[in-house]
Amino acid sequence: MKRRLPFQRGAAAVPTVFSKGDEKIRRVFVPEFTYGTLYRCMSENPAKLDISGYDSHEGYREILKILGYMKGVPEGSLHVYDRREWEEESEDTEKFDAIGIYMPEGAEAGSVMAKNRKSRKLMEKIGPISKGELPFLLSAFSMLKEDGVLAAILPGALLYREGKESQLRRFLVSEKNGLDLVMLLPDHILQTAGQKEVLLLLRKNRPGRDVMFFDCSEVESFESEQLNAIGIAWKERKTVPGFCSRVEQMELEQNDFNLNLPRYIVKTVKVAKVDIDARKKRIAEIDRELEEIEERIAMYKRDLEL
Repeated sequence: MKRRLPFQRGAAAVPTVFSKGDEKIRRVFVPEFTYGTLYRCMSENPAKLDISGYDSHEGYREILKILGYMKGVPEGSLHVYDRREWEEESEDTEKFDAIGIYMPEGAEAGSVMAKNRKSRKLMEKIGPISKGELPFLLSAFSMLKEDGVLAAILPGALLYREGKESQLRRFLVSEKNGLDLVMLLPDHILQTAGQKEVLLLLRKNRPGRDVMFFDCSEVESFESEQLNAIGIAWKERKTVPGFCSRVEQMELEQNDFNLNLPRYIVKTVKVAKVDIDARKKRIAEIDRELEEIEERIAMYKRDLEL
């Protein structure tokens, strides 16, 4: 059963792709908006965006419609679908400027964002696969416009699982040149049992072929200072030892497109300076304290005639 997490905890970790200053982004799609990602997008940009999303829970759909009205979203700019309704609509729908995926617990095998011709061809090409995150991601990527952007929070294991998933990573990274950023998130942000989560940022028609890796596993909170530091390093494609690394595709290929962060970011180990003289002094003090205790024990034994 899917855990319902407060949307603020995860959404705050995402350097938003729905920037208020980016006039290119108009049409936005958020699948499975139960976690609140669509609401965050809607509340921060009520008059600017044409927003779509689906969820299988009728109650959540009704709440989103009410909140949209309260937030002043223009009539006709918020499209809330049942999953089946969306699958029918997705065959001929116009593509999107931005897509936000928030699935920290993963996707079922065979899942796709849209059941259109491209997705069907993709699934036929992939064939049976036990995990659904990468096929879902590739399906969503196909729904972007030519300069579109996609942000996704997914289980970190998709970075390094072998077999068919290794081939899909090669397809996404090398053939499509779609992967722009990989970020390992802190455990306390999502608290999904037994696994790490990652933020992936995908872009269509990127000018370069490098990928930025960020290890944010020890970040206490994503306040404006931390987000600014991440944003600057990402835009300037900086390498900061122990925190982020700019990696060329040749290196990714040498690693067989295994995207596990320890391959690209070496954490710096802080070695504490040890004061030997102070330690020796403390050991001598402990020895004297032990002698005093032993003398007292001996005195008590004599008094008790033991």
